[in-house]
Amino acid sequence: MESAGVLSDDEIIQIMKSGYRAGINRVHWTGGEPTLRDMERIIGKSRELGYVDQILTTNGSRGGEYVKKMAKQGLNRLIVSLDTMNPQRFKNITKRDCLDKVIETIRTSVEVLEQSTKMNIVYLEETKTEIFDFITLSQEINTNKNNLGNLVIKFIEMTEMNPRFFAPDGKQFYNQHHTGKELMLMELRKFGTLIPTDVIGNNPNTHYWFIPEIRLKVGMINIPSQNYMCGGDGCAKIRLNPYGKIAVCVNQEPVDINNKTEQEQAEIIKNLINYRGLIDSFYPQRKHQQRDNFGYWRFGNCNDANSK
Repeated sequence: MESAGVLSDDEIIQIMKSGYRAGINRVHWTGGEPTLRDMERIIGKSRELGYVDQILTTNGSRGGEYVKKMAKQGLNRLIVSLDTMNPQRFKNITKRDCLDKVIETIRTSVEVLEQSTKMNIVYLEETKTEIFDFITLSQEINTNKNNLGNLVIKFIEMTEMNPRFFAPDGKQFYNQHHTGKELMLMELRKFGTLIPTDVIGNNPNTHYWFIPEIRLKVGMINIPSQNYMCGGDGCAKIRLNPYGKIAVCVNQEPVDINNKTEQEQAEIIKNLINYRGLIDSFYPQRKHQQRDNFGYWRFGNCNDANSK
């Protein structure tokens, strides 16, 4: 497990202060698993700094009470990863027996957060047999009259973006389990008419449909089927990895922002924002897959625990 050089909570809070100083007021907490940190404190401090929209992606294992605590501190939206509803398959994937806890997290999020909660499902060949179960759960959760929000399903096409997929066993797994966009759409059409609808969030690679027959909103991300093309100027992300490296695009060589003053950090972020505005001119046809180096600064080298 990688831990050396990982940013502390206080260092993250300082970077958040520098980011707000540079003009940022929205943050998406992701990982890894962000709730391994004290997210109550981090979210609360970020709200105090002026951040008005905070989203968090989680495996949901902390349960509903933790969602309520984060919501009180300023969390606006939750995204929960749940790739299977089969208890044994869930245990095989996660090495944990907490499926009920994850579903509790989803239920609570829909109850206490006004913004739509997303249930992220990495779509595999085996997932076809579970789509009905995912839809049934979503419909049942959305019928709760006490909900402040609603639940949206988002299917994500499995991608070779994590360096682990570049190893022989990872490539074999990908070839055996990957399912493309058209097959995903064909499965969804079995439940009704796909009517294009507004995107939730700001990911330019996401498409959403409303299926009136089941009264459910469904999203899809299909990066491999789109040949790994970048979202272009529709993307406004600045990514910070656990080691203090920051960049506007996963294709870019990151900048080390750690161990610098607040002013220096703010200047780095401002420069990246300016670069964001020019990158389409410099590299208009960029793709989010480069086998020699893609993802290593973001994910770490999954084949070498000592590599960053």
